[in-house]
Amino acid sequence: MEIILAKKDLLRLVARMQGVAERKSTMPILASVQLSTQGDDTVRLAATDMYLSLSGVVAAQVKRPGSVAVPAKDLFERIKMMPDGPLSLSSTDGAQTVIKAVGSARRYTLRGSPGTDFPQLPQPAESAAKVEIAIDVLRELIAKT
Repeated sequence: MEIILAKKDLLRLVARMQGVAERKSTMPILASVQLSTQGDDTVRLAATDMYLSLSGVVAAQVKRPGSVAVPAKDLFERIKMMPDGPLSLSSTDGAQTVIKAVGSARRYTLRGSPGTDFPQLPQPAESAAKVEIAIDVLRELIAKT
């Protein structure tokens, strides 16, 4: 897998993901965030503790498709230390992931797992009811809880 994406977009999403990724689990993969390419311009991030799951997408330039699972806390800390601007993430064997600032010599290497080792997130049933709600209404309802 090889992708280029904006630091600020990735950092915001990984910050949310690390709250879901379980650090003290009997399954070490649950401490990870899965990054999977989708098409030529999107990367999906996912985290789960097997009770709560969170996924989100970020715009990216996909140079080589693939999937990798990287420890959430380590990924967040490394991204935070990078200079602002585009970042390049590459994984050759699904286990070693290199994060590099585009146009800079700064780079970090993280050990991870192949994305296929990450548990599948539950999907809603086809017959599940779908609800659309305006973001302002949802924000107000959440604020009242």
